[in-house]
Amino acid sequence: MIQRTLGGAAIAGILALALPIIASAQETERFILGMNDSPLTFHPWDQSGADVQHHAQFYNRLVYLDKKLEPVPDLAESWSFSDDGKVLTLNLRQGVNFQTGKAFTSEDVKRSWLQITEGEFQGSHANLKPLADLVSEIRTPAPHTVELVYEQPNPAVFDLLDLFYVVDMDAWDLHNDMPIGTGPYKLKEYLPGNRLVMEVNEEYWSDIPEVEEIEYRVIPDPKALVLNLTSGEVDGIMFFPNREVENLRNAGFEVWATNPDGLVFDLLFGVNKAPLDNKLVRQAIALM
Repeated sequence: MIQRTLGGAAIAGILALALPIIASAQETERFILGMNDSPLTFHPWDQSGADVQHHAQFYNRLVYLDKKLEPVPDLAESWSFSDDGKVLTLNLRQGVNFQTGKAFTSEDVKRSWLQITEGEFQGSHANLKPLADLVSEIRTPAPHTVELVYEQPNPAVFDLLDLFYVVDMDAWDLHNDMPIGTGPYKLKEYLPGNRLVMEVNEEYWSDIPEVEEIEYRVIPDPKALVLNLTSGEVDGIMFFPNREVENLRNAGFEVWATNPDGLVFDLLFGVNKAPLDNKLVRQAIALM
């Protein structure tokens, strides 16, 4: 975690990493973060390392999981389960607009879900689609009410919501070049392989971030990444060599693991061939 005043929404996005970040303590209205790779897509369901950093700047989720894996309201203010646990009702915030100016409603949630489960987009959503497919139906009984319907109670429902950024489907064709969500920042400049600059969304529905601009600057060489930090050219870096941690701490920089639990990888198995076609084998693996 960076101990720095970035504004609530900015902190959530920049620090949504499972690798160390280093930052200087200087206050600024512009924050420059050094990266060793360039963002490749603005599709919010792509979970690749270089792209996931900016998702929470441009988009919002209905609910997200904090570091204790507790659900926290985002575009959904509150929620409740049916008595049988098969229906999750989400009460959406009112007065939220996309960066196009269009009002956010329950139909945007449903259309985003349909795009994930039935549509096509250029990007990887391997983590998200299996979770979204478990929802048998999304109902929209009111403009600010969403019902997720399951055939059986699903303990992974908040894992889905933690990955499920809502997009303006009316502007879906623009997402290759322009992220259009409800987030605290909007795109100002993008030069692939060089830098990505975002500026604050003055119409944001929650607290306006204190940092007016965030720049992701691409510095592929790890040594150059560290040098840019120590010389003051950038305010923070990520994806740096672990051997530099102690040196930078000794030099007065703060080094924080953004998630002490580390990275999470999904390992999926086919169950149509032996031995995993045997339910008892799968149950034995689950108990390990």
